[in-house]
Amino acid sequence: VNHQASAYYEKEFNDSPTKANAIKTNTSYYGSIMYGSDSDWYKFTTPSNGKITLTFDHDVISSTYSYWEVYLYKSDGVTEIRSWNIYGNDITTSTCEIGLPAGTYYVEVKGESSYDYSTKTYTLKVNYQASAYYEKEFNDSPSTANTIKTNTSYYGSIMYSGDPDWYVFEVKNKEKFVVDFLHEIYNSSSKY
Repeated sequence: VNHQASAYYEKEFNDSPTKANAIKTNTSYYGSIMYGSDSDWYKFTTPSNGKITLTFDHDVISSTYSYWEVYLYKSDGVTEIRSWNIYGNDITTSTCEIGLPAGTYYVEVKGESSYDYSTKTYTLKVNYQASAYYEKEFNDSPSTANTIKTNTSYYGSIMYSGDPDWYVFEVKNKEKFVVDFLHEIYNSSSKY
């Protein structure tokens, strides 16, 4: 029995939201899928509005198959926010930026299937940055639009093809206004 003490390795049995390991943001944690139906649940809290990304690292596997699935859930541990497939030859996967209000969220890591999974140790990190100027999901409709101020820059990202971001602002005087939209450069002439 080879034992190594660590406060940053998953603690079984964390196979459900009610048994999720509490983790800190901006800290790396380690885990492994023991068998095909094993899942690892983690719980984290954002103390204020801001943005997160997830970073998932693993040793290289000479294969293009998907071996892990990573899910991000709302505070109920049921409603999925977003999911990602992690492939054997992708040593490091970083997700898109996701704007979240202050609260508690869950991450689930599991094998792709009962046949396609890896017992290699993975590293999971929830990268968090507080910000009052990043969109707050779930702003997917006019009724849930984020309230913003004029003459102020706000940041956001589209998590997937069906993710709209809605904003609402007030103009008190009958004056013209311009909406500036900026993004990092893409080497493409396609419409995004």
